[in-house]
Amino acid sequence: MESIVYETQPLLRGMVVGTIMLLCYRYGLALSILQLYLNFMYRITNEKGKPLRGPEFSWPDGQTVEKFLQGGQKSFSWQAYGPLYRIWTVFRPEVVITRPEDVKAFFFDSHTHQKAASSNAGWLFSQILGDCLGLINGERWSRVRHAFDPFFTRKISAQRLPHIMAAGEGYVNEVHQYDLGGKQAASTINLNAVDAFQRFPFFYVAEIIYGPLGITERVELWKLAETHTNIFRRLVQGGIHRYKATKFLSTSAYKETAHFVAAWRQFTLELAQKQLREGRTSPLTDLMAEVEDGKVTLNEVLHTIDESLFANLDVTTHVLTWAIVLLGNHPDVQELVRSEIKANTNDLETYMNRKDTLLHYSLLESLRVRPLLAFTIPESAQEDKVLSGYRVPKNIRYNLSTFGFGPRKCLGQHMAENMIKAILVPLLRQFRFKLLADQYKNGEYKVDKTNWVTLSDVNLEMERVPSGGS
Repeated sequence: MESIVYETQPLLRGMVVGTIMLLCYRYGLALSILQLYLNFMYRITNEKGKPLRGPEFSWPDGQTVEKFLQGGQKSFSWQAYGPLYRIWTVFRPEVVITRPEDVKAFFFDSHTHQKAASSNAGWLFSQILGDCLGLINGERWSRVRHAFDPFFTRKISAQRLPHIMAAGEGYVNEVHQYDLGGKQAASTINLNAVDAFQRFPFFYVAEIIYGPLGITERVELWKLAETHTNIFRRLVQGGIHRYKATKFLSTSAYKETAHFVAAWRQFTLELAQKQLREGRTSPLTDLMAEVEDGKVTLNEVLHTIDESLFANLDVTTHVLTWAIVLLGNHPDVQELVRSEIKANTNDLETYMNRKDTLLHYSLLESLRVRPLLAFTIPESAQEDKVLSGYRVPKNIRYNLSTFGFGPRKCLGQHMAENMIKAILVPLLRQFRFKLLADQYKNGEYKVDKTNWVTLSDVNLEMERVPSGGS
């Protein structure tokens, strides 16, 4: 179950925070004092004066690490505190919403909501994504959205559909190269879902932004993606990386992040300059022109491309590969979808655009069963809210729908859905697939427990469907 996180505006500042942190480090008893202080400073009560409950603050990051790495488990155990409860992101209280009526009350004025600075993830996170479209507000958000919108509209996504369908079929035609045993010519191959399919959405989005990429550029970009993934795995562990002290201490995480930022900036600027020298244009060159005109900053462009490309690599991979894994574990549904695709072979474009197909419903069901995050990225309302009888102060956070609510829906919503279907359709036409042994035990799938989103770690047996898809 996915839960909404509603972030209260922090009151702790400056020397108060520093002093309490020092005491907590030096004396074990200070942790109890800190908990009392936090409960007093951020007291939320209902009309009877009953305080809002939640797990106790855990030194040093509150529930930050648990929220990311144990979200599925904690989203159930923490509901023992009630349908509305409070958790801690370091010293920031976040109110978690689980009831539909509270969701409605919270999102009534969603157009005025504010995203948390750097998603409450700390200083090191801000160095790679702090200025991205998804985490800025107000006039800045409007400027950056205006710069990127032309490349991701519903109309543009519809125009790209034939191309993305061809790209998806081409990718599936070559998927045997990821066979775990190197049996590329065999009629049956074994694949790891994430390893085999994560490159398709990544490079498709990359070429929307950058234009056609050469082999060397693709290799370099994929190395940057792998570095970015490693950085994210360290960021969700919390600790010193939340603070600028990580720079002064020259931690290995800071060094890796600084190297990535420099290499990423160089790759992007050099590619833009190369395209201009060759007389080519692309969304990248258009965005750089916006930077030169002062309409957006270079960091806003770099961080938003990062968000669309690197950060969303895990997001799109999660949705795509869980859809494949779940179909692999439900052969009866898989056969029904395959038959539906075969019945629509003469007009696959129309079929992929429809929202009333078993294929589309299967995708929605996979999103329900395996949500991207158990707890959403924090976002705040600009006025007090009464939720489950509790008056929660203004400035708090959300994210329930996969693509968001209101005017701040995901920039690539339409393209993401097309990318996923562009793989599923040819995959189901060419292969029957099932989970290998020991990939699903006691109602649980094998997962990557180090990632900020719960990616599968499931291996599949893929058997080629005879010509004609029978």
